[in-house]
Amino acid sequence: MNQKVTRASPVLTCLQARSRSLQSLFGWLFGLGSFLLFSGLVCEPLKAVLMAGDGEAATAWRGLATMATAALSMLALLAALWSARAVFKAMAAGDVLSVAIIVTLDVMLARRKLRARDLAATIDISETNLSLLRSGKVKGIRFEMLEKLCAALDCKPGDLIDYAAEDAVNSGA
Repeated sequence: MNQKVTRASPVLTCLQARSRSLQSLFGWLFGLGSFLLFSGLVCEPLKAVLMAGDGEAATAWRGLATMATAALSMLALLAALWSARAVFKAMAAGDVLSVAIIVTLDVMLARRKLRARDLAATIDISETNLSLLRSGKVKGIRFEMLEKLCAALDCKPGDLIDYAAEDAVNSGA
């Protein structure tokens, strides 16, 4: 897991490709939903308002207001589709998937010829949490835990984590 960021990893490349596909899919779903919402729920009542005579105008406006109220849940769904599209667009660009901190705990485990299970027992942490830490899927680590790791592995914090410049991570170079 001590990979320097010199090229985009296959996993990152795959995630970015899938994110581009999902961005396109959610864009199409948003467009289709917008068309259906306008044509099915708004067009007819709006047409009735525009074509209504003097005595029918109030009824036509009430009908339009009723349809607009009924369309609120559809509008919320369209907003969710647009938000999902924006998330996948950011992920496809690598803005969400990149992290400048690289966890190199596996390297130290290999150097010390220790199994993750044994380390977890030594420092009193669950194997699941240690696995999340090893894979870099954590947002942070307490100094107390970092101290326990360093003591158990006889190393310094810099031996367990590395920093890659953000520009190198985002560009995949």
